[in-house]
Amino acid sequence: MAVKLDKPESTEVLLAATLWRLIPWAIVMFTVGFSTFLFTRFSDKKKGLVACQKQLDKEHEARKKAEEVKKVEVAPDAAPPADDSALAERLKKDLAGPNVELSTLRGSVTLTFYDPSLFEPGQSDLTEQGEEMLRRLGEVLRGVKGRMFQVGAHCDDGPSEASLRELYPTAWELSAARAINVVRFLADEGKVSPHLLYAGGYGNTRPLGSSSTAMGKARNRRTEISFVPDTYVMPPDASAPSAEDRAPPPRDRPEPRDKGPRKRGKKRGRR
Repeated sequence: MAVKLDKPESTEVLLAATLWRLIPWAIVMFTVGFSTFLFTRFSDKKKGLVACQKQLDKEHEARKKAEEVKKVEVAPDAAPPADDSALAERLKKDLAGPNVELSTLRGSVTLTFYDPSLFEPGQSDLTEQGEEMLRRLGEVLRGVKGRMFQVGAHCDDGPSEASLRELYPTAWELSAARAINVVRFLADEGKVSPHLLYAGGYGNTRPLGSSSTAMGKARNRRTEISFVPDTYVMPPDASAPSAEDRAPPPRDRPEPRDKGPRKRGKKRGRR
């Protein structure tokens, strides 16, 4: 009896059958990989959204605290700015003099003291006349509300006397020392609130007159006190220093180094 043998399958048929068997596995692998990719992407975005939300919460809290600080009253000094016309009249009445000038330009009142109303040329110590004028000024400043007082001192471009060059090598040092002495006197003797005072030395950088004439140099040697709006807001967790804490050391000027006690000559340098 004859036996019928099956015809061998061709290579193409075997390959096709193999591919058909692999397709389900490929679909499963693709699905798993794509799902993993989406999960990773969404996880990263979720982390980014959480970080952004935390940052927004911090900014919201900061704005909230800033608004609360603005609502806090600073001190009894906080009040609407004083009327410039009434203030100017009071200053003219109490501080009138040949070397004192008052101006109300650009929304602020400015008192200008030309030498020798407060200082002798080349010196940073207040004169007796200057101390008396600042005492009267302190009485006025204590009644001014809503303002701070900027003291700016100016010098001319003349050379210092040789004995003063170690103390004041340039006009910067001399002008800064003058402004600081005025501020300290107003705080100590004039009883003006220290947080309302500011001292600045301009050296010889802002002249009013020509340095080639005596009159021009005299105008350049001056001390200006400007009344400007007080915008300072004290944080709720801060406190102003007490009188004992802010008590300064004596205002004696130091003597030059390695030269022993300094003797003042009759001739004074000009600044």
